[in-house]
Amino acid sequence: MSRPSIRRPLLLCLLPLAACAPTAPHQSGAAAPQAHAVAAAGTSQAGQAKKPVSVGHGNNVDVYIQVMDLNQDGAVTPDEVEKQRRQHFATVDRNGDGGIDMQEYVDEFRQRMQGRIQDEMGEINRMTDVRFESLSGKQSHISRSRYDQAGERAFSAYAQGKLPAALPRQPGQRRSALQMPTNHTKEGMLALYDRNLDGQLTREEFDLVRDEQFKRTDINRDGRLSRAEYATEFQQRVDARLHELMTREMRQARVRFGVLDDNKDDRIDADEYVRTGQQMFKRVDRNQDGKVTAADVAPPKSKDAKNKDVKASQGQPKRP
Repeated sequence: MSRPSIRRPLLLCLLPLAACAPTAPHQSGAAAPQAHAVAAAGTSQAGQAKKPVSVGHGNNVDVYIQVMDLNQDGAVTPDEVEKQRRQHFATVDRNGDGGIDMQEYVDEFRQRMQGRIQDEMGEINRMTDVRFESLSGKQSHISRSRYDQAGERAFSAYAQGKLPAALPRQPGQRRSALQMPTNHTKEGMLALYDRNLDGQLTREEFDLVRDEQFKRTDINRDGRLSRAEYATEFQQRVDARLHELMTREMRQARVRFGVLDDNKDDRIDADEYVRTGQQMFKRVDRNQDGKVTAADVAPPKSKDAKNKDVKASQGQPKRP
C-alpha cells in the first residue's frame, strides 16, 4: 500500500508576508531533516544542472559566465553584457513603456526568488524522507532513544572540532537561497543551538534546545515522532525562514532599485540598466583583459605576492 503524502504545496511566497508568522529562533535538532542537501541547489531532481537566470552580485564568476556568455564560447564580452541586459530589460518592463518602475522591478525579483526556492524545496523534501528513514531505522516512528543517539553524534562531532565551518560549494554552484542551517557544520550548529548567541555552544544549551525540539515535534505526546510530525515541524521552520528571507530580500530589492535609478526619476531606463551591467562587468573582469573568462575566477594577486613570485623564479634568497 502506498504511503499517503504529507507534503503541502509551497504557497508561502504567493501569500502576503504577514500570513507567514515566524516561529521562535533556534527551533531545530538532529531529528529535523538536514538541509545540507540544499548544497545541491540549482540541480534538478533528474540530476541535470539548471542554468541560473541571474548573476546576483557577480561575486561568483562561474555563475556570471553561465548567465552572460550568450554565444557559449567561455568568454563574456562587453557586447554580450549589453545585449543580455537589454533583453532582460524588455522582460522586466512588463507594460512596455520604456522604463522599469519600482513595482515591476520588485515583482520580477520576487518571481526569480520564488523559482530558486521551489527548486530547492524539491531537494529538501527528498532529504526529509532520507533523514526520517535513517533516524527511524526504517521504522514507522523515530524513538526518543534514536533521537538522542543522533544528537549525541552531532554534539560529539562539534565538540571534537570535526565539523567544517561551512559546506563547500562546487565551481559554478550558487549559494542556497534558503540557507537553512544544518548540524553538519559548525556554523549550522551554532545557528541551531547557541541560545545565548555568544558564539559558543555548551552541552547544556544543546540538550535544552533538543529536548524542546522533540516535545514540540511530538504533537500527540506519545513519546515518538511520526513521519507526519517530523515533516510538519520542519516545514514550520522552513516557513519561518521563508518569511525572514522574503522580507529581507524585498527590502534589499528596493534599495537596489534606488541605486540603479541613476537620475532619480523613479524609473530605470534601458541605458541605466545597461550601464550598471557594464559596471559589474568591469568588477568581475578581475585581470582587466576586457573579457570575463575562467581566468577571472581567482582574484588577481597583490603587488607583494607578484614580487615574491618574481624573486622565487629568479632564485633570490629571502631576506632574514
